[in-house]
Amino acid sequence: MTAGCHLDKLLSSGSGGGGPPRGALRASAATSGSNLPTGYTVTLETGQSGTIGANASVTATGIPTGGHTVTLSGVPANCTVQSPNPLAVTVTAGATAQASFTISCGP
Repeated sequence: MTAGCHLDKLLSSGSGGGGPPRGALRASAATSGSNLPTGYTVTLETGQSGTIGANASVTATGIPTGGHTVTLSGVPANCTVQSPNPLAVTVTAGATAQASFTISCGP
């Protein structure tokens, strides 16, 4: 009987394998040049999005494992994304995948 209660506790907390494995995704922006914007929008192909500063990073947790596409938007006309956009990343269980964007801006 005690083992059954323990199993129920594991399943209700989500650590007993009741859901798909998850990881995290860290998106970063490195912007150089002049007339820098205050920030951008980072969007996952699932529709999840968030804001990121021009020279900052943001971490999203609870991302399902597997391949994902991360897009940087809100880039002003005087700036160019130097890295691939969108970026393909692979999220693994219990780990943090990286999506790094490099942007240069002119006058």
